Amino acid sequence: MVTDVAPRSSSRLWEFATLAALIVAAVAIAVAYQEHGRIGQLSDSLNAATQHSAQLEQQLAQQATDLQRQSSVIQAQAADMHQQSAAMQAEAKPDLPLSYKFRAALFGTGEVMMLRNNSASDLDLAVTVSSGATGVVQRREIDVPANRWIQLGSQQGWSFVAGQRVVFTNVNFRPGAAIVR
Repeated sequence: MVTDVAPRSSSRLWEFATLAALIVAAVAIAVAYQEHGRIGQLSDSLNAATQHSAQLEQQLAQQATDLQRQSSVIQAQAADMHQQSAAMQAEAKPDLPLSYKFRAALFGTGEVMMLRNNSASDLDLAVTVSSGATGVVQRREIDVPANRWIQLGSQQGWSFVAGQRVVFTNVNFRPGAAIVR
């Protein structure tokens, strides 16, 4: 009889172990199934977030383009306003109190420019001479004494030839211009 008990308890032990293994396997399958569902939901959420992120990136790029365009328009408007302001300021200034004429050089070549300051104060001028034919531009500062004529020619280091444009500027007056004839 002793031999009968051992196989029964061993058999029961196997039945219990098998049942326990089946329960553990069933729980593991149920947990795995739930986790698989959560993974699917998380995957769907990740795909939706990725699509939303791509849409936001497109909106951001469009807004950056719009902002750049608006910035360019504002910069252009500011430049126009600055030019208009400068033009208005220049128009508000009086004319240069300056007379000029050209004559042929007695010595050397080219023309001599004769300038007269028609005011009672000395006049500091920036004189810019540009040649459309050669593209050469010269700029010099000169002082013209009050109520006096001065001559500018080759002896003073100036070279005037027909067709050149001469611009006279002083911060207190509107610019003046002459064409060498």
